[in-house]
Amino acid sequence: MILDITGKRIKSSSKKSIRELLVDYMETNSLSNKQVYTILAMDKNSFTDFLAGKTTSLKVHHLLKMMSLLGIQDHELVDLCLNGMEEDEIDRINATKRTSFIINNFDIQGLKKEGFLKGISDYSEIEKKIVSFFGLNTIFEYNKATSNFSLFSKSKISVEEQKKQKMINFWLKCSQATFEYIDNPYDYNEDLLIQLTKKIKTFTTDIRNGFFTIIDVLFKIGVTVIVEPYLTRTTSYGVTMMVNSKPCIIITDQGKRYDKLWFTLLHEIYHILNDFEFIHKTKYHISGDQEGDIFVSEEDADKFASQALVGKQSLAIASKVINYPFKINQMAERLQIHPCIIYGQYLDNLPKAMQSKEFPKYQKFLPKTNEALKYHVTYNPIKSESIESAAQVIKGQFIKAS
Repeated sequence: MILDITGKRIKSSSKKSIRELLVDYMETNSLSNKQVYTILAMDKNSFTDFLAGKTTSLKVHHLLKMMSLLGIQDHELVDLCLNGMEEDEIDRINATKRTSFIINNFDIQGLKKEGFLKGISDYSEIEKKIVSFFGLNTIFEYNKATSNFSLFSKSKISVEEQKKQKMINFWLKCSQATFEYIDNPYDYNEDLLIQLTKKIKTFTTDIRNGFFTIIDVLFKIGVTVIVEPYLTRTTSYGVTMMVNSKPCIIITDQGKRYDKLWFTLLHEIYHILNDFEFIHKTKYHISGDQEGDIFVSEEDADKFASQALVGKQSLAIASKVINYPFKINQMAERLQIHPCIIYGQYLDNLPKAMQSKEFPKYQKFLPKTNEALKYHVTYNPIKSESIESAAQVIKGQFIKAS
């Protein structure tokens, strides 16, 4: 059995090989060997070996002439050639098709860098790893098991962009499959999400338990949130996607800044509240990482998150006293937020050219995410044997908290 590039079996329109058809043609038209190899401009010995079945290989120009002589159409050629092949040769062709699929759909070097793959040369082992990890029957099911996320224009993209597309596609497929395994049992409640958004900032003061508490509450109102480490070439801080018609959020622990966890969470909540129908149709939205998305406003989402945490007026005042920690602490207490939120917002709202210069001054006021995520393990499926086993662990955390 031969497979096409999608893994489907190629159906043969004829059970005869091209050699057998040629023999029939010669008998029907009373043509001698010499007449035919002369017509085909073939060497006598090569033609005799081919006709006797001693070899199945033909030079391209001889094959094309034979097609013309026999009236074979282009789409019939593959079937006819395969009918004359040995099973082991067909197996090698299928293996090449599977290898081609892997090369076209996966950033092999990137996955090796992340520790997902042990090597990059044994494609049989690579295939086994991917199939086992996603729980597929064949490698060709990769684009069918979950949505096939199209992230870039297909025309004239660079090699680096192609690698990025493959890695982001892998990342999103892992995440979608995870959300499907978690299968949040609670109905999505938009009204409760709106009410919760007004209170979220107060939980920032509890570094140890605050973030996990909010994730638990969100789960109970139908919004599933997972935190993942940075994955090679995936530069986004957050993603919102719809799985089983329920909103799901991915937060990337990129930079490991505690304040960024909260800002990204609120940024993605904005997309849920304001872009629900659009994301429901498109299946996902990568914040700040897609080109030309005119239907979703990243600027408005940033403003929403900033307003929910600090507010424009308070941020303007904070920028004037940013060098006086006791004043920032007083402001944070009044706003019922952790002081790092103010420092983080101050830095992120500076012009890009100034951020790198100012960041070292206030870095000590920006706690890492370690403690906040200590009791809510950062989800990293590629370190597991399968997505299902990794998802069961994170699902267990949600169920235990509930």
